[in-house]
Amino acid sequence: DAILNMRLGKLTQLEQGDLKRRLSELARQIRELRALLKSEERQLEVMLEELAELVTRFGDERRTMILENQKEDGDELEEEVADEDLVVTVSHEGFVKRIPMQLYRRRISSGKALAGMEKHEEDYIERLFTARTRGWILAFTQGGLCHFLSVLDLPESGRASRGQSVYSLLPGGDRGDPIVAMLPVDDLGQDRLVVFVSSKGQVKRTPLAEFSKPRPGGVIAAGVKEGDHVLDVVFSDGSAELLIFTKEGRAIRFLETEVPVVGRTAQGVRGIDLHEGDVVVGMVVVRRDAHVLIVTENGRGKRTPVDAFPLQKRGGLGSLAVPVGKDAQAVVGVMEVLSADEVMIVTASGHVTRLAAGRMPVQGRRTLGEVLVKSHGGDRVVEVSRAAPASGGTEGSEGDPVAAGSEDEGDQSESGGTEGSEGDPVTVGSEDEDDQSDLFG
Repeated sequence: DAILNMRLGKLTQLEQGDLKRRLSELARQIRELRALLKSEERQLEVMLEELAELVTRFGDERRTMILENQKEDGDELEEEVADEDLVVTVSHEGFVKRIPMQLYRRRISSGKALAGMEKHEEDYIERLFTARTRGWILAFTQGGLCHFLSVLDLPESGRASRGQSVYSLLPGGDRGDPIVAMLPVDDLGQDRLVVFVSSKGQVKRTPLAEFSKPRPGGVIAAGVKEGDHVLDVVFSDGSAELLIFTKEGRAIRFLETEVPVVGRTAQGVRGIDLHEGDVVVGMVVVRRDAHVLIVTENGRGKRTPVDAFPLQKRGGLGSLAVPVGKDAQAVVGVMEVLSADEVMIVTASGHVTRLAAGRMPVQGRRTLGEVLVKSHGGDRVVEVSRAAPASGGTEGSEGDPVAAGSEDEGDQSESGGTEGSEGDPVTVGSEDEDDQSDLFG
């Protein structure tokens, strides 16, 4: 009411007075700040005054304590868990789990090591290997990253469980950057080498010690050029031979020592010279007297002795591995196999055929191979991978097969095929297979 009863002149004078006082205050602050900027001594005085005010306001006793030489909960948990062997399964679709070795051996003795698992169409156990409880699994991606997965973090399951997707177990896992290799290692400080090959034929070797400091989001494992990607990653002792195969049926065999040892971020050097449009489809690390299985798009395949490929210098065009043309389409998969190994051949329509490697023909480099899988209606083979043996054999830390229930033997237990001589598709998830899942794309 008092304001309403004021005359307009008084209201105007009131507003002018407020503006004059504000202008005077701003002018005073400007003078003080300019003086402060010109005097270093005054700046120190103001800083000390403000620090003293902070001490007065917040100088109470610390509410937390810093304890030296204290172990983290994770370290205590790790010490409480016995460091022992267990079996890890990895399915084609990327589901992983660990099985206690004791349980696995009991199942082997009963002949049901991999029987009775949940059935998942178009999926199968791709790798079965032993690992240590306190060990690690290194997951390498197409984009050149390495993710670290503690074996303790794997779900412990019985034979009838599918496990858990590896992408959900990795903090930095991304299905847009598919995993191309999962390698078990007991100690990240071991004197071993990690060998990389890309789709454009680049190869490199990096010491395992470069991966000795795990990070939640992973680390850069390899530099990747635009238009290229990591194709495969393997461990080596540094003295093996490398065999690289291309889609157009060429292969090059050279000494691993020709590849320089470089750091994690390096791109590597040329392993094979590619024709325009050709790409690498696989790499084999030769450690033993074995055969190389070569499978083409139209379902033909053969086993060729490693010695049939001439030893050459790194970076060349290589030699003929299989004739590729009208009758023999592009190579889709290669791998080192023993007679006891079993192989899964997947077609574009989703048919999966399980074959015993020992039944496949042994032929030279210039032969087409024989029909392993019959294609109907334009169907074609899109992928070839090793299957977990129905007899329960496992791989050692180096990736070599060892007899189930044995830690020192190097020969894989014999296992028979699961289909007829014609290679008819079998139902994925039959009693010869373990639980299943999508890994490597």
